[in-house]
Amino acid sequence: NGSVRPGQFTMGQQNKTFLPRVLAVPVGSTVVFPNGDLIFHNVFSLSRPDPFDLGLYRAGVSKSRVFNTPAAYRLFCNIHPQMSAIILVLPTAYIAEADSAGNYRLDLPPGRYRVTAWSERSQSASTEIAVASAAQTAPELSLDETKFVEVRHKNKFGQDYPKAAYETK
Repeated sequence: NGSVRPGQFTMGQQNKTFLPRVLAVPVGSTVVFPNGDLIFHNVFSLSRPDPFDLGLYRAGVSKSRVFNTPAAYRLFCNIHPQMSAIILVLPTAYIAEADSAGNYRLDLPPGRYRVTAWSERSQSASTEIAVASAAQTAPELSLDETKFVEVRHKNKFGQDYPKAAYETK
């Protein structure tokens, strides 16, 4: 597992998009949400066990939140339905993002570990590894995204977004 080292991370809002779209952080980390657009945004999540709503805020303003409970938090903007993102809050500081070829690198001290691959479009996959003192390759993990179906989400009040919210201007 390793010691958890919380830190400060940023998920910006630019061109009606959360950047990055997926962010993995150790438990106890602070995520800052700067509004880089010239319009208002609202960051909210109805995800259990700890839903939140940062409220409406204008261009140039940042709001932040400390994530103390491990979970996958699906984030949205209550004004712009196309804005969605995920923050994975994990009970470890050993986090890596795969490159476009699916490769990743973790610098782990010797010991036994469970490596888990995650995608918002599939079930996660895990494997156990034993790390010695030399570099080694972990067994390949495959994620099956063929059964993924995207569903329109509701606003923070559990209602459909107005039709005008889907129109591009």
